[in-house]
Amino acid sequence: MEDVEFPERRKYPRKKIDRLVVLTKLSTINNENYTAAGNKELRARSVDISNGGVQIKNDEPVSISEMLKITLEPAGSVKIDPIGKVKWSEYDGDSGKYKIGVEFTVINTSDIEKIKEIVNDNQKRENRG
Repeated sequence: MEDVEFPERRKYPRKKIDRLVVLTKLSTINNENYTAAGNKELRARSVDISNGGVQIKNDEPVSISEMLKITLEPAGSVKIDPIGKVKWSEYDGDSGKYKIGVEFTVINTSDIEKIKEIVNDNQKRENRG
């Protein structure tokens, strides 16, 4: 059987990034504003990031369509804390963790610029290597 190559569907380049992430589950108020749903924060690890979202590994499952505040502090940067919607979630038997794909829905311009710097720095290193 022949290998089939599928075109890249992602809108933004990604960078692998392994950092502590704090997830706060949110409740929606009037479809516009968000408030913390309870006081439980989940500690997780990032897998990769782009301007459009982040992949996370977590010990607990998170429901698809759940809204999360994602607090991520990359090395050498100020923290990034966008709000995102869980687009997919699956159990990874190899790591014993849940992999979660989160699409950013609320993100400020300075956070977008910080993510661009992270991704562009990675691409420059790959091009030199």
